[in-house]
Amino acid sequence: DIQWVFHALGAKDLKPEDAPSTGAWWLLQSLRNDDTALKAFYTTVYPKLLPTKAQMEKGDSRAEDGRKQFDLISRILREPVSVTTVLSSSEDRERKLAMAVQGTKSGLRV
Repeated sequence: DIQWVFHALGAKDLKPEDAPSTGAWWLLQSLRNDDTALKAFYTTVYPKLLPTKAQMEKGDSRAEDGRKQFDLISRILREPVSVTTVLSSSEDRERKLAMAVQGTKSGLRV
């Protein structure tokens, strides 16, 4: 459910029946309507799904997925500001929040 919510945050035109559960739909709606909750999601909930250092060192397949996601996030954040003109207001807000979270994470660069 958490993975689905993460990917659905930037999606448009989703309906409750698109969610894997009612809890996932509720979380998605809550995060879209509350910047504080969205920041908490990005800083405390979602990182728990990422591979641990031990998994990365062992070559765990989950670790590979995590590295690819961080690379993708990093490339998206580096896009020129003019690209944001095609984003919806919620997508632009999420991009700005991700950039702020990136700046507050010491030792972890995406």
